[in-house]
Amino acid sequence: MRRVFYIVTLVLTCNLYAISAEYDSNPQQAAVWYGVVRKIPPYIINPEMKPSFYSITYYLQGDTSFNDTIYKALYRTGDEYCAGLRTSNDGMKVYIRPTDNFVRDPWWDRTNTEYLLFDYNVEKGDTIFAFDASYSGIDDMGVDTSVQYRWVVVDVQITEGRKHVWVQGGQTNHMVEWIEGIGTRYVLCENAYEDALGYNYLTYALCAADSEGNILYSFNTDDVGVHNKNCEWEEIEEQSIEVLKDNTLLFRKSLQKGLFVIERNGVSYTATGVRIN
Repeated sequence: MRRVFYIVTLVLTCNLYAISAEYDSNPQQAAVWYGVVRKIPPYIINPEMKPSFYSITYYLQGDTSFNDTIYKALYRTGDEYCAGLRTSNDGMKVYIRPTDNFVRDPWWDRTNTEYLLFDYNVEKGDTIFAFDASYSGIDDMGVDTSVQYRWVVVDVQITEGRKHVWVQGGQTNHMVEWIEGIGTRYVLCENAYEDALGYNYLTYALCAADSEGNILYSFNTDDVGVHNKNCEWEEIEEQSIEVLKDNTLLFRKSLQKGLFVIERNGVSYTATGVRIN
C-alpha cells in the first residue's frame, strides 16, 4: 500500500455571491493532492495480465511568472515543475499554463498557451470552452488531447459549503465534476498516456489536502480498482454488484483480474463497451 499525492487541480475561492445559506464564499484551498496511477498492460501481449498501481505526488510550491503574470507552481513526484496555475481577480475562474514537463513527449509544445481550467461562475445549461483535465497528454496516435473543448453545464450544487459543477463534453463527451477549492478527480499533468510498449497510464485522485496536510476532500476510487483507505490505496481483488429491477437481474458489474466487466444477458463487456465473449 502506498500513499500518493495527486492533482485534482487548484480551484480558488468564489467571492462574488453566496448561492445559499450553506455556501462558503471563501472555502479552504487544496495545495497537495494524493492519488494513484493505474498501469494497464496491452491486451495484445497477454489478456490475462492485470493492471498494477503505484503512487504519485502533486503539490503547489511557490510562485512563477510568465509575461509578468504570476502563477502558483505545480510540481509532481521528483520535484518536477509541470504547470502554473492562477485565478481570475474575482476568484471565479482558474487558468493553467503548462511547461515542457507537462507531458512526457518531445513533440508536445503548449508552453506558451494559457487555458481556462475551471469556471465557477456558471449556471445549469451554460456552454463554455475549457481545458480537458481528464485527458491531458498525448494519445497513441500522437494527438495532443490537452486542449480546450466545449462543455455543457449539466448541474450546479452546493455541498458542504463548496460549489460542485458537473459538465459534459471534452474530448470524449464524458462527464466531469469540478469542486470548488479542490478541482477534479483527474490529475492535470499527463493524466492519461501510452508508453512505447503499449502500456496505458491513468491517474486518479484519492484525496486533496491543504498545505499542512489536513484532508479537505476524499474521492471514491472503487471504480478504478482500489479502495481509498484514509487517502491510501488498497487494491480490490474481486467484487461484484448486481443491479435489479422488480427482482429481475438487469446486469452485473464485477471486477475480474483487475478489469471491470459488465455482464448482461449472458454476454460480458468491458467498461468501455467492448464485447469480451
